[in-house]
Amino acid sequence: MENLVVSNVNSYGFKISWNATDGAYDGFIIMVRDSGRLLEPVEHKVSGDHRSINITGLITGIDYDINVYGVARGMNSKPLFAKTTTEAEPEVDHLTTSEVTSNGFKL
Repeated sequence: MENLVVSNVNSYGFKISWNATDGAYDGFIIMVRDSGRLLEPVEHKVSGDHRSINITGLITGIDYDINVYGVARGMNSKPLFAKTTTEAEPEVDHLTTSEVTSNGFKL
């Protein structure tokens, strides 16, 4: 296994992909954990023919550690490792309201 890449990072997740020799692994275990180790780690398992996974349901603006293990004959390989940070929610600033009525307003 090699070349762990993190892409498509957004506020709630990202995509990870890696390279591995065809047929070398029965499956892969993907462990995602916040770098501060305050939250429960999230584990995903995929079959040996997968080389990518979309990780979703994360928290915005948090640093994450990612480990990918290859599983062959019940044994885990040394992990590939990456770090990434989910994007922060966009901040809205300088809003002004006008024409306020009982039915609505203008921003």
